[in-house]
Amino acid sequence: MMGKRAARGVRPRPGSAEVPSRGEPSVGAALSGFNEAMALVTSAHRELSRRIAELDLQLAQRNAELAQSLLETQRLKTYLNYILDSITNCLVVVDRFGTITLFNRAAERLTGYQGSEVVGRRYEEIFGCLTSDIFTPLYTLRSESGASEGEKEIVTKSGERLPVQYATSRLTTPEGLVLGAIEIFTDLGGVRALEEGRRRVSVLSALTEMAAVVAHEIRNPLQGIAGYAALLREELSAEDPRYAMAQQIEEGVKRLEEIVNNLLLLVRPGKPSLSRLDLSAFMRALVATCRQRLSSKSKIVVEDDIPARAVFTKADPVLLERALWNILGNALQAMPEGGLLRIALVSGSPSQVCQLIIADTGVGMSRAVMDRLFTPFFTTKERGAGLGLAIAKSLITFHQGEILVRSSEGRGTTVTVLLPMERGVHG
Repeated sequence: MMGKRAARGVRPRPGSAEVPSRGEPSVGAALSGFNEAMALVTSAHRELSRRIAELDLQLAQRNAELAQSLLETQRLKTYLNYILDSITNCLVVVDRFGTITLFNRAAERLTGYQGSEVVGRRYEEIFGCLTSDIFTPLYTLRSESGASEGEKEIVTKSGERLPVQYATSRLTTPEGLVLGAIEIFTDLGGVRALEEGRRRVSVLSALTEMAAVVAHEIRNPLQGIAGYAALLREELSAEDPRYAMAQQIEEGVKRLEEIVNNLLLLVRPGKPSLSRLDLSAFMRALVATCRQRLSSKSKIVVEDDIPARAVFTKADPVLLERALWNILGNALQAMPEGGLLRIALVSGSPSQVCQLIIADTGVGMSRAVMDRLFTPFFTTKERGAGLGLAIAKSLITFHQGEILVRSSEGRGTTVTVLLPMERGVHG
């Protein structure tokens, strides 16, 4: 027993090998397994890193492709927008619910709306339905034909009604899915203005031919009537009632002769005697004469805005003064209760046009009157032959000029005479 206990307490000498007990792994085997596991982990890490690098490269390539695709898409979208904005016809697109999704630049110019104001809003909210939605893309969305065309009126942002020619069509996919509807419309105002202009030219041509014939046929008998009336007046005393009648005949003849002369002036103004004319000095003299002709009781105030420097044009001063006085006469008569008469001269650079402006704060004119403004024998006055503005237009046309008129009822009228400035002359 003592030997056994002594044996348990004996420690092995240094350097002697200790035999492991059965069932317990050796340190070397454990290290070997650990090394193998580390090798596997390292290999897996390398493979994972390589795979991640490949995925990063693929992702970078996909991102580059996606960026290129987005860039191309943006380019195509921009190009399409350029095309849509370059179309001179107005283009409106609505989705299948009737909400506006596209509004091109031509539509903006014609209607006065900006695209940002209308996109996302209902079609009828912008344009309304003056009669029925049968003339709109809303009807096209539900109609069997899927298209329509014709003429209608639209309401602009300012409330003005414009005649337009329109065409609508459904917007569908190749599979037949309805995405919305397209409407294209064009302004008919310009076309109708041209047609009206041609009609006016035709009417004016007929009237001038008639006026020429009438003037020649009337002039000779008038001279005879005037001569007999003068002889009769000379044979009568001033107390004779027939003396006043003879005077009235002579005055009536003078009035008829004036109308005949105006007719001839309208038909054949003659060749103007053009010379170099300082419009600044000419207009200052016109303003002075206008102020002199107004009575002291007149409530009309005359203002002028004429440059001190000389502004030159080629003109016949007699005919130009006649034309401007016809315009001034209308302006003064439009202010029976008084008002403001403004006379101005606005000049551009040499070789351009200058503007002679006559503006009043009178009764103004309706659109119906404006449409017939320069028609011979048309007048709204109780007394008048209706030749004043027609003659003014004819005389200004002979000066290679133009007359523009802006007017509204109750707000007055502005007449602008455009004349070419003398080329190469500096004031």
